[in-house]
Amino acid sequence: MLKDGIQSIKREIALVMRAACQAVRDHRILFLTLSLSMVLLALILVLMVDEPLFEYLQKIRPDLGVLQGLAKGFRKWGKGYDHLLFIGVPLVFAIILKSKPLGRLVLSAILATLLAAIAVNIVRVGSGRPRPRTRIKTHEVDRLTGPSLQYAYQSFPSGHTASAFAGATALIVCSPVLGVIPVLSAIGVGGSSWISASHYAADVFAGASIGILFGLAFGLGFRRRGGLGNMP
Repeated sequence: MLKDGIQSIKREIALVMRAACQAVRDHRILFLTLSLSMVLLALILVLMVDEPLFEYLQKIRPDLGVLQGLAKGFRKWGKGYDHLLFIGVPLVFAIILKSKPLGRLVLSAILATLLAAIAVNIVRVGSGRPRPRTRIKTHEVDRLTGPSLQYAYQSFPSGHTASAFAGATALIVCSPVLGVIPVLSAIGVGGSSWISASHYAADVFAGASIGILFGLAFGLGFRRRGGLGNMP
């Protein structure tokens, strides 16, 4: 019984992955255009915008007050509690209603989140960009130091932002009703990462971009398989 259940989950994961890949192929011009545009904008932010914004944030930091406390709270929320709520609630209903379409929706959001997180961690470990708060402590210049396993040098891109946007994008593409609040939450998580000096604007933008691309792929893949259809 357990073995059959595991095999069934494996098959469903394979089908969801295949549908996402096919969705990317079907909309390859869209994905290519989005990818190139996001890379270009991220480079502009890194080269021209991040430093002035960093200096501006340092100047206004003493006056942020409640906003800074709110940003720290959003950072904690974005460490996983948002995923537990926004993906967990549909999962509970999928189990109660024994709904396969709703189960596929949850699986699509989970896989989008996981793969976005993996992609981001590969990039940020390789880039070795010091976090803004690291620069504040060490007074070093902003640069890409190369591969680093130190958390303080894993600023680009933002992992929390990528995960939040991946799950939120997948949900809003799969079901707009379920995705509105997660998208607003993802925006809050990204903004708080900048305000709390955990990341630069480019880090947040790049993380959001990666999350959106993965979320879009899995959301469109879900819709390609019929969406929620006549649920349950």
